[in-house]
Parts: sequence; C-alpha cells; structure tokens
Amino acid sequence: MFSDLNGRTAVITGGARGLGFSIATALAAQGVDVALLDLLPAVHASAERLAAEHGVRSVGITVDVTDAEAVEAAFSTAETELGAPSLLVTAAGITIWGDSVDVAPETWRKVLAVNLDGTFFAAQSFARRAIAAGRPASAVFISSMSAFIVNQPQFQASYNTSKAAVSHLASSLAVEWAPSGVRVNAIAPGYFLSDMTREFTEANPDLAAEWTAAIPAGRMGQPEDLHGLVLLLASDASSYLTGQSLVIDGGYTALCPPPPHPTRPSAHQTRGPTMTDPDPHGDPAPDLAGDAAWGTRRRRFVEARSGAVERAWAPRPVRVDDGPSIGRRQIELRHLGGLETTVEVDQFLDLGEASWNGDVVSFVAPTTAPHAESWARRWQGGLLTTCGLTAVGVAPEAEGGMHGRASRIPATLTRSEGRWTPEGRYELLVDGLLREGAVFQQNLTVTRGIRAEVGVARIRLHDVVRNEGFVAEPVRLLYHVNLGWPLLHGGAVVAAEAEPSGGPDSSGPQDDGRWRRVIGEPEPAADERVDALDAVAGPDGWSTATLVGEAGTVSIRFRPEQLPFLTVWRSTAAGSYALGVEPGTCWPSHAVGPDRGKVGRIVEPGESFEVDLEIAFEPATDDVGD
Repeated sequence: MFSDLNGRTAVITGGARGLGFSIATALAAQGVDVALLDLLPAVHASAERLAAEHGVRSVGITVDVTDAEAVEAAFSTAETELGAPSLLVTAAGITIWGDSVDVAPETWRKVLAVNLDGTFFAAQSFARRAIAAGRPASAVFISSMSAFIVNQPQFQASYNTSKAAVSHLASSLAVEWAPSGVRVNAIAPGYFLSDMTREFTEANPDLAAEWTAAIPAGRMGQPEDLHGLVLLLASDASSYLTGQSLVIDGGYTALCPPPPHPTRPSAHQTRGPTMTDPDPHGDPAPDLAGDAAWGTRRRRFVEARSGAVERAWAPRPVRVDDGPSIGRRQIELRHLGGLETTVEVDQFLDLGEASWNGDVVSFVAPTTAPHAESWARRWQGGLLTTCGLTAVGVAPEAEGGMHGRASRIPATLTRSEGRWTPEGRYELLVDGLLREGAVFQQNLTVTRGIRAEVGVARIRLHDVVRNEGFVAEPVRLLYHVNLGWPLLHGGAVVAAEAEPSGGPDSSGPQDDGRWRRVIGEPEPAADERVDALDAVAGPDGWSTATLVGEAGTVSIRFRPEQLPFLTVWRSTAAGSYALGVEPGTCWPSHAVGPDRGKVGRIVEPGESFEVDLEIAFEPATDDVGD
C-alpha cells in the first residue's frame, strides 16, 4: 500500500522497546532501513531482531536524547551506516506523576528535557540532513491527547505541558521547513498498551478500569493501532499534510467532559512521585483544600473492594525457620508498586532481600551465616546494610572489625503498623531503637524510622544519631546500598551527583558534572574497584546516585550536609557480581582518598544529628506515547 517507503531510511528515538519498536516493525515491513536510538543498551539487540525478522538494514545506537551533541553524533552514525534519513519518529519520552506543589525542580526539568528538548534535538539533526539531501522528508512526533485535555484522576502537569509543547513545535517546524520539502506532523495517542503500560495496568487494575470505562471504543489502544497512521504520515500519500496533530484515542477526547472518575489519585495508584512510565497521562491542578475529602473517598473505594486492608498491606512480621538466618526476626514490606523487601530487625533494621517486579535485585552474598567469624563470611547482602558506628572499612576487632558492629546489633522494635493518611494513601511504618555502647566506652544510639507507601516503589529512611555518652565521639556511619543482577549487568551505568576526591580510582567527572561509570560483565577473579567521591547537592538540596539499566533505574537520594562522602564499590567478579552505592559520614578506611574523609562526624556529648535516605525504583524508560 505504501510502496514508496521501500528503500528509505528512518530514525526512531525511543526505539528499543514498546511503541517505538512497534512502529519500527511497521516501517521495516515496508522495506524501510531503520536506525533505533535509545538510552537502553537493549537497543542493539532490538536492531538485530528488526534486521533478522524483516530483512532490512538496522542499527542500534545508545544515546541520551537530552544531550544535543550526543544526538547529533548518533545521527551521524546512522547516516554513515544507512544513508541520509528521510523519515523520523520521535518516540522517546517520560512521565512522572506527583502533586504539582511537591514536584522538585529537577523532576520538572527532566520531563521537559526528555519530551520536548529530546524531540527538538532529534528534529534539528534530522532536518539538517534532509534539507542538505534536497529530498522530501517526513517527521512524526509522538505527542499525546494530553496536549489538548487534562486527564483525570492522575496528576502530571509536567507531562501535559511537555506534550502540548511538542504538538505546537510540530506546527512551528512544519511552517518553517515546508519550503525545503520537510513535513512535520504529530500523533497524539490516547491510552495505549505498550509493554510498560501493560505492566502498570496489571499492577493497578482499578485505575486501568477507570481509563477503559471512559473510552467509547471500550478498550485501550494496541501498538498496532498506530501503524496505519504512522505509515500514512511517512509516505507520499500525505504529501500535502503537514503541521497537524492527529489524535488517535478510541473516541476519548470526543466526550466533553469524559465520564467522571470515582477516585482521586494517590501515590498507591502509581509508582509514586518518582514514577516513570510510558505515557499514562494527565494532571488536573491540585485542590489541596479537598485532599481530605478525596482521601476519604479513595479509602472507602478500596475498603469496598477489600475486606481487611491491613491484612493485605500492613507490615508483616515473620521469623526465619531455616537456612543461614534461622531464628532472625524480619518484617515484610509488600505491594510497594512492584517492590518488596524485608526489614531485618536483628540487623540494625536494615533492608534485606529486595525484589522488583518479580526479580531479586539486591545483592545476595554467598556467605556462611550472620554469626560467622568475619565480615566476608557473615554479610548476607540485602538492599541496605548499615556500617559503623565506630568503624567503616578495614578495622581491628577491638573497633568492631570490618565495617564495624552495626550489622550485628538487634533493634528494639517500637512500631510496626500500616495506616491511612488523610490523603487516602496507605503508609507502612517501622520504627526502632539501636544502641552501640560499652562500659567506659562510647554510648551511641540510633532511632530509625522506615516509611513506605502501598503502590509506590520507594523506601524512605530517617535516622537520629545521638551521643548519649559524656565525651565527644567520632561517628563513622555508611549506608551500604547493594544492587545485583538483573538490575546490574554489562552496559548498565552508575552515575552520581558527586566530584572525585582526587584518589587514583576517582578520575574526573563527565562533561555534565556527574560522575559516571559503565558496568562490565562478570569475569572470574576480577578486581573490585572502590571510588571515593564528594557528594554534591542538586538544586533541591539532595544528592542523587543512580543505576540505569535494561530492567529499570534505581535512585539513591541523600543530603550532602548529612552524608558528605559517597563511596561506590564495584565488583565484577563472577559469583560476587555487585554494586555498592554508599553515602556516609566518611569513606571506608581502605578507600583511596584524603584523610579528611576518614575521620567521621564528631558528635559532642548529648548532641544528635539526623540522616535522610531514599531508595526508589523506576521502570526502564519506555515512553513512547500514551
């Protein structure tokens, strides 16, 4: 039907998976050679699959679409491999849900950077080549019906704003480039079931039912529903069509207004304020005065469908009755938007084994037992291990041994409960008291609070460290966040808002000021690497370290005024394949770095200080329409 497409070259951003890859298959079926651009390392395998299944040339290029120079370089590579492109589809994008009054500046900028800047940079590099080639060309931007309406019940003003800008950008560039033969249009999808959206709707069936009930067609869109429109806009059959945004939504926006939604969003309808998902829309302006009323309504909505919420959602105490940890107390935190973990009551209220969407993602150490003779034989791994309080790193047994005594200190549990918040969110709370002390020696206490919300893949930790003794004490405290496969894999990237300390293993940051390293594949007997860094605060006062891979993104956030030192431990040894992201009041004693990072924080008698730490999980970026 679109035979004129045969032999042409297309570039698709966000093409590794989801709607972007689906569109690529439609073009490849018409004989189009395709360059796939994506942040995910899986883009290379996707290109190989495309070539094998459709007999076309295809290349996968890893690129961050928010980096204009990197995008230009990616287009140069695509042109070298496949020839000058005459088709462009911009399918890279993200959405992050959250009340507008709470959205951090960097979160707002991130959404606009990926959705709007990424679209413009790709269009710019595309048009340069198309105009230089002197041949007709067509660009198709993936916008959203949220460019024209405000969806409910979810909140995401940044997404709506970015997509409205994308649609207007299409019109603007269409007028500007029409004399050169470059057409620019936008497709504005409604609710579509990409791979990632399907995972989300399966985890949030109530919200999915609300969306579907408001669609006259009676269903959400399938990726294949976009194929015909994309092919039409790409082909010469639409040679007189430019500057338009075409809505494809099963009739959703034809209703004015759409059917009312029974619930207002809460974080447990999403993966939380840090949720990144493939375009499941919208954000009405928050009505703070109505929060309590909406919260009550949401609670009653859930209670009508679940007879005993606390039995399903509240923290659940268990005791291990077999294996190396036999007899130890644990508290299970479940239903956290795909995240599940345990609180290790007999290990400083640390976080034990963690799973994300069914995969174990914390490092699981091949060790003997929690009471074995050395750290290397007793450390069980887990999502978070507290090191300290008097020693971090290599230390004599008189000072607690390797990484101190913290992980061997049991907690006095003071609270473990679930409760509804006034906003209709179900919160999980675990609190406890820990003490490291000795007669005639230090007497330090830590009051730890752990918070989570049902449906939100994030855990927040708040510690109050107090010197209950009568002489000043150095507090060496390190939060050892441990990540493993499949989040950790060859090609995954660990990055941090941090500066190198000056040690030989801590070379300079990248051009954007963020320190980063690419993880290697496991190898027998590979050496471990320890990087000592100085944490740097972002615009909101927090410092963020991330691991970005094919399975998703993990973010560790902390405040540099509380934890000024960051250690990144990388082990690519086969069988001990792990990554440690470790903010602290010091670096480990064995890390190569200046002495200023080994002292710890001096706490006067009766003095205390606070520590805040967040660990959040986000799906792999698959933002390619709604």
